Amino acid sequence: GGLMAALRKEWRGIAGGRKTVSREALLKAWAAATRPNCRRDPELLAQAAEDLFAKVDLTRRGDIGEVEWLHFRLLEIQAPSLHALAQVNESLMAWLDDDPDLLEKLLQLFEAHLEGQGVQGARPPPGRLRDAVERLLAENHDGLGAANYFDFMNRIFGRQKARVQLYQYDLSHGKAQWFAPLLLGQSMEGVWHTGVVVHDKEFWYGGSLYESVPGSTQFGKPTRVIEVGETMRTKEELLAFIRRELLDEYTPATYDVLARNCNHFSNEVCRFLTNQRIPDEIMKQPEKVLNSTVVQLARPMLNWTLGNCCPSASELLSPSWQGDAGACAIEGQWELIPEGGIVAFEYEQGWTCIARLVEKSESKCHVQCFDPRGGRLQVHCGVDRSKIHALPVRNDKKTRERPAGGGVFGACYQPMRFE
Repeated sequence: GGLMAALRKEWRGIAGGRKTVSREALLKAWAAATRPNCRRDPELLAQAAEDLFAKVDLTRRGDIGEVEWLHFRLLEIQAPSLHALAQVNESLMAWLDDDPDLLEKLLQLFEAHLEGQGVQGARPPPGRLRDAVERLLAENHDGLGAANYFDFMNRIFGRQKARVQLYQYDLSHGKAQWFAPLLLGQSMEGVWHTGVVVHDKEFWYGGSLYESVPGSTQFGKPTRVIEVGETMRTKEELLAFIRRELLDEYTPATYDVLARNCNHFSNEVCRFLTNQRIPDEIMKQPEKVLNSTVVQLARPMLNWTLGNCCPSASELLSPSWQGDAGACAIEGQWELIPEGGIVAFEYEQGWTCIARLVEKSESKCHVQCFDPRGGRLQVHCGVDRSKIHALPVRNDKKTRERPAGGGVFGACYQPMRFE
């Protein structure tokens, strides 16, 4: 529909009538369309162009065409993160080895879906694509339902959404029903602890952050299992989110049975995975007892007990993270990134771009990056250092080892000459 037409127009503006565009031609097109102040930083402009080209160039042949551009831009708009985009592309690259025209066929199939034709009439030649179409039709009569392009590609490659569950444990073991009216003056079904189960692991907060075999924690068998929903978020994305957003907030020192407990952590994780909150009866339980004299007297003891859980050390979620104040895995790496250097900047959760570190302090910085659609430089002030990653030198053989994520499509530095 309108999105495809807009993206084709965007491509025509870049290609200038050519069928394919090389990395050099992309840089020249960008340079011609930029405002004069952008040309004062040719290194940033060139590294940004190289970064984009590497993300679009699936065949690694040194030029890109319209179908690759449409594919990348659709995923950039609809995928939840660069890591999710990379997972689709890594699967696609394996299929392209067998059928170089596969991407064009996939786009035609998706556009037929957008136009309401479904995939019933698709009759690709024998091979992986036909097998995928037949599988989709077996799952759903029109094959796709209301899928967007990101969902469509995942369905083609057989990736399924992961189930998200909330394990709910009654810490009172049923006793709250009789002691709550006596001590608190109101009824309570239970005293709730929760953990989020996804990707065959249970994630929970008990002072430190833990990753356990579901149902194997010190809390025993869950009293209730709640189906929260489904997610296309990968485990890697979840761990990156926990490290970036929650690690410094949920610690033994900050644990509070009323203000920041296991249920607050579970709620954050569920919102990230499914955009759904956990039930109000769990989240609002502290409000019911906040003014209770008994609870206020017991609060320090409860904080110490519940905020210092000691399960197996193997369950501690990435022990090397504990005490790490940012995205740098090695203490001191932030100090090694120089002012004026080229870095990867996480401008939006899960998405990075090439930027220049203009000014830095102990934990914050100012960065400057190139906006290709506006043809101008943008300055972002007060950026937390957790959003900044040092750039490795490009090595296309690596898959998931880049600090900013994205596998072979992740940001890295391309040695080159600048004029």
